[in-house]
Amino acid sequence: MVIVNGWHVGYLPREEAARYRTPLTRLTDAGITPMVRGRLWAVKREDWREGGTKLHARVSLAIGQPDALAPLNNPPAAPYSLIPWGNGLQVTGEEHHLDVLSNFVAPTGDGIVIATLHALEVPAAKGTTREVAEVRLDGEVRLDGERIGQMTPASSAHFLPTIKHLADQGLVAAAWARVKGSAVAAQAVLQATKAHELPADWFGTPSTVPTLYPRTAVEATDSELADDLAEITGEQRPEPMWDD
Repeated sequence: MVIVNGWHVGYLPREEAARYRTPLTRLTDAGITPMVRGRLWAVKREDWREGGTKLHARVSLAIGQPDALAPLNNPPAAPYSLIPWGNGLQVTGEEHHLDVLSNFVAPTGDGIVIATLHALEVPAAKGTTREVAEVRLDGEVRLDGERIGQMTPASSAHFLPTIKHLADQGLVAAAWARVKGSAVAAQAVLQATKAHELPADWFGTPSTVPTLYPRTAVEATDSELADDLAEITGEQRPEPMWDD
C-alpha cells in the first residue's frame, strides 16, 4: 500500500511489490515506518464521452533498490555514532577477507552495510609506524567487528580526526559502506563524510539507527586474533599490503 498524508492512494505494481516485500517487511517488523519522497500529479479535465469532468492522477515514488533500503547488518553493539553518507572511497586489502565480505553480498551484487572505523598503527619504512583507519564489519566472530581491510594513509587522514573525536566521548565511529560483487569476489567501498565536511548539526547527540537483526556474535578465539595480528604485521606475506 502507498499512503499519502493518511490516504491510501494505490499499490506498488505486482512485480515491484514482490521485489520490495522482504526488505520492507524487515523494516516494519522492527517497528519502522518506511517513508520515501513522492510526486503527485493530478488534473481535472472535461469528459467528452460521459459529460462533466474527470480526474486524472498519478503518484510516482523515489525509492531506492530493494537491497539499498536497509543495511545488511546491525549497527555496533557498543555505543557509537554514525558518520553521514559521503563520497565513495575504496577499502584496501579486502581481497584477503572474502570469508567475511561474502556474508554481506546482496542478491543484486550491491548492498549497503554499517562498518566501523578504528585507528590502527601499521609498519612503515625504516622500522617506523603510521596510523591508518581500519575498517570492520559486525559479524559472527568478534563482538567488536571483523576486519575487512583499511583505508590508504591518504584516505585515513580524512577520517582519523572523527575516529579520535568519537573515541574521546566513549563512542565507536560507524559509517555506511557498500559491498559489491559476489560470493567469490567482493569489494568494499566506504561511503562516509570526511572530517572537514561534517555538518555542524552532526556534533552533539550520537547519530544511530535501529537494530534489525538478532545479535549472535561471540568473542574471537586466540588463534583468530593471532591471524589478524600476523596479517597486520605482514608476517604472512613477502610484501606489505599497505603499499597501495
